[in-house]
Amino acid sequence: MDNSNIFSLSTSWNVRRHTSGKEMINEIIALGYDKVELSYNVTREMAEEILPMAERGKIKVTSIHNVFPKISDDAFGTDSLLLGYPDPEMRRRAVDYTINTIEYAVRFGASAVVIHPGEVPVSKDYNKMLEELLLEGKKDTPEYKALYEEMLNVRESGSPAYVELIRQSVETICEYIVKKGYGIALGLENRTRCYQIPVFYEVHTLLEGLKDLPVFFWYDVGHGMLLEQMGMFDSYKEAAALVERTIGVHIHDILDCTDHLCPYQFSDKMDKYIDIIRKIPLKVMELGRSCKAEDIRRSTQIMLAKLGINKQGKG
Repeated sequence: MDNSNIFSLSTSWNVRRHTSGKEMINEIIALGYDKVELSYNVTREMAEEILPMAERGKIKVTSIHNVFPKISDDAFGTDSLLLGYPDPEMRRRAVDYTINTIEYAVRFGASAVVIHPGEVPVSKDYNKMLEELLLEGKKDTPEYKALYEEMLNVRESGSPAYVELIRQSVETICEYIVKKGYGIALGLENRTRCYQIPVFYEVHTLLEGLKDLPVFFWYDVGHGMLLEQMGMFDSYKEAAALVERTIGVHIHDILDCTDHLCPYQFSDKMDKYIDIIRKIPLKVMELGRSCKAEDIRRSTQIMLAKLGINKQGKG
């Protein structure tokens, strides 16, 4: 196997095509990957098939995406309030689900758990409405600006309370990690929708409020691109300011408002982020199911070349 591949590949790429964990991992190995991130759609049965492969060293699990293994309850899905529920019982259940993910991460020898912390509840789908206007070329119109300002007011008025609830939940989870003596880091990931938590200023708030605990930022490049084109921030500038407190990165490109595409297949936008990616310890290609194997191979090789990685895995 080519040990110059410093990336993990997320099972988000092929998990929906498989019911066998072993077959899913073997397909990834065939691409030249010896490291994976296990995504939240991996079932318990698949996980139990993958575990012996990890124990034998056939595959290295670098990170696991909360909630893991797959659950059928959308109230605790990746697009939910999750760790920010105002209801204490719902938040306790979310904490318990996350602790269960951590236990799996320990079993698999992973070093990080990726978390979608929560969101600000909204009465309308601002993200979809704004994206539709973007695709119609209306970003500079009064209609777009009015809707954007409405979204921002709703988001910023709700943010402090939900960020604080998330902080409390993450603190409880960290207390469990510390008590158990686990070497697991939590990575709080920036999200894809404008009302989801955290955006960059919320990352700073959370990390400041969780000092000296095993909590870090997890930078999703594609999500940052989506919200940057919506007008929310300069993703490169914000991510660069957080790079020393960033444990992992999800790497994928966007086209219009579609994400999880292979870098360098449709654009060279990833060039802008190479120096940030280079500095982040866990590098995960998080690609969608539409990506073809040959495009992933090509994309991976281009990324390695951009990072200056040679055939011995050294920069």
